[in-house]
Amino acid sequence: MWLPLLLFGLFMLLSVVGAYLVTAHLRGRRAGIVAAALTALFFGAVLAGLLALIRQGGLT
Repeated sequence: MWLPLLLFGLFMLLSVVGAYLVTAHLRGRRAGIVAAALTALFFGAVLAGLLALIRQGGLT
């Protein structure tokens, strides 16, 4: 169970860094930080939903 969560965390980290780099390059540093924060919030919500499903036995 830990390996999929580790891969999800790695993908989340890469997505946050990518969102920051692309947006900061195109729009500026502040917009990059906002984009990275929103990306992290999105992936955090997805992770919370997945963990809730795993605890309830919805995903086996």
